[in-house]
Amino acid sequence: MRSYVDAGGNILTAKDIFDSLHYGSGLKNTKVCVVEIMASKSIVVASKIKNISFYHSVRFNEKTMTFWRYFGVDKGVEIPYSDEFKFQSGATVIVPFSSTCQISNQKQQARC
Repeated sequence: MRSYVDAGGNILTAKDIFDSLHYGSGLKNTKVCVVEIMASKSIVVASKIKNISFYHSVRFNEKTMTFWRYFGVDKGVEIPYSDEFKFQSGATVIVPFSSTCQISNQKQQARC
């Protein structure tokens, strides 16, 4: 982001941050997107989840939540939504995920 600003860019909005992360050679193994979160549309209702402190990662699926100690290792623990567990993010993707790493046409290799 610093090189983006040094080149004359301004960082005032989330889209500016997105653009700055794509500037230059990018960041290795990184994908970014722009999301708008409407707090008025967010719903989070939960009761206690047994052993929640053991989990470091969570994915909110359409009908379940999946918890992992380490993301993507094993199947994880799935908890279905019910009256005790309701989740609606209120998030809308404005600019979809894209890799920040730029690919050089000469060597077809990533420049980051």
